[in-house]
Amino acid sequence: MIDKILKEREDSYGDFKDNARKTTKMFNILTDNRPCGCKAYPAFMIITKLVREFNKHNKDNLDDIQGYAKLWAEDHYDL
Repeated sequence: MIDKILKEREDSYGDFKDNARKTTKMFNILTDNRPCGCKAYPAFMIITKLVREFNKHNKDNLDDIQGYAKLWAEDHYDL
């Protein structure tokens, strides 16, 4: 069952390793390669959703971005 889900995600959003590389590169640029703790998690997830969205539009990605941005703003997370 999990293989089916992983295949569906790959078909929708592209190769996992490729997306991980893109997400990590964007995050490293954003943080200037500084080590970051869990307070940077909302930013990381926003980047993850952006990478997915550029592979294939899914309204859920945009909803998630808004949600992570709201959580980030409310909790005054610092990178």
